[in-house]
Amino acid sequence: THTKTHTEFAGAGQITMKLAIAETSVGILVGKAGCVIKELMQISGANIKVSQKGEVVPGTTNRFVSITGNPVAANYAQMLVLQKVPDATSV
Repeated sequence: THTKTHTEFAGAGQITMKLAIAETSVGILVGKAGCVIKELMQISGANIKVSQKGEVVPGTTNRFVSITGNPVAANYAQMLVLQKVPDATSV
């Protein structure tokens, strides 16, 4: 039987998912010197970026979290982010 591996999905189109997290949660997600966010990117294979201070969801103090990768990696990364920051919301 043939089992699917992550590499077979590498050719799939890149997607970007956006979440909003509270300013106070940024430190939890990023970690000291970026150690947490780097680990989440390594585990998932997706790119995770948090918007700069002041770059916020209109009308809030919430920051954007952009997750980019193939659909499998991006969905996995989103799940990992939500484990760290359960109050994150889709935007």
